Amino acid sequence: MAVVIEREMAITWEDFQRILPTAAGQCPFTVGRRTAIVEFQPGEQFSVTLGPTRQRRIALLSLPATPTSIEYHGEQTARFKAFLERFDRYFQRGGG
Repeated sequence: MAVVIEREMAITWEDFQRILPTAAGQCPFTVGRRTAIVEFQPGEQFSVTLGPTRQRRIALLSLPATPTSIEYHGEQTARFKAFLERFDRYFQRGGG
């Protein structure tokens, strides 16, 4: 079963690589060309692919805007959802 989530993240590829080790926790991961693969266990993994980063401007504020695709391959969707919540917390930006 594959689950695909498309979103836009306010992050650059360099920032993503810096935060990923903490966000992945104990799960092993590999990093390729703008893609990271995190493995829960053999045969159960998800990949995060970042597209080209552009700048989003709001008045004088400029933020990175990167299209992101998260694809999960595995059967334990509850485990993936729990991990995705952790992943989102580590990549969350400030706000209300």
